[in-house]
Amino acid sequence: ANAEQGKADEILDYAIDLAEKNVKYNSADSLMQMQLAQALNVAASLRAGRDDKFFNYSNRAEEAVNKSIAASPGRVPIYFVKTQVYLTRGDKAKAIETLKYAISLNEEYPDGYCQMAKILFFYKDEAGGYGAMDKCLDLDGASSLSPASVVRQAVNYYLEKKDMGKVLKLYERLSGLEENNAEIWANLANLYAQAGRKEEAKKAALKAANLNPAMKETAEKFIQGL
Repeated sequence: ANAEQGKADEILDYAIDLAEKNVKYNSADSLMQMQLAQALNVAASLRAGRDDKFFNYSNRAEEAVNKSIAASPGRVPIYFVKTQVYLTRGDKAKAIETLKYAISLNEEYPDGYCQMAKILFFYKDEAGGYGAMDKCLDLDGASSLSPASVVRQAVNYYLEKKDMGKVLKLYERLSGLEENNAEIWANLANLYAQAGRKEEAKKAALKAANLNPAMKETAEKFIQGL
């Protein structure tokens, strides 16, 4: 296990070294600094609880992301990276503060709300999380949601609320995250049918049947009934 960990550290250090060399070519390049920050934050997360290199990596990640922001202060995704740096440190207050600022830069950009929902769910703030999720889905941001467990959690919530429009958006996302899951496609077919989207319902039913031949007869009857 120690040998494998050492190899992983070696590969990660090499990736960081490459990112730092790229930054040296143009230290004012916002994207390069952001990529360096991401690599350093991954290194920090892998070092958490192991040794003092965690703080070295984390501090360098924060420095790089601040340089990225200085070079392009209006680029919203940079603040998402900074949020992740604070989450890796376990600094909830700074993570949420940073993400709120990112949202304020463009209140019509859905990804900020989608990220906020996930963070608030992680910290067991369901009321705040679903408030952010409402905005994420209303702005058609479902395609950025992950992992599937978060999407399924939201599906159950909106099913209880009988908000089938949001359930449909979430199932569309699930079909992308678990594209070989026949049950998801079958449920999606039913949701499309309820929404009057017959062609999409047909395609989803056929997809379910192709993935699970046991569903073929049911799918054929479903399509005939559309």
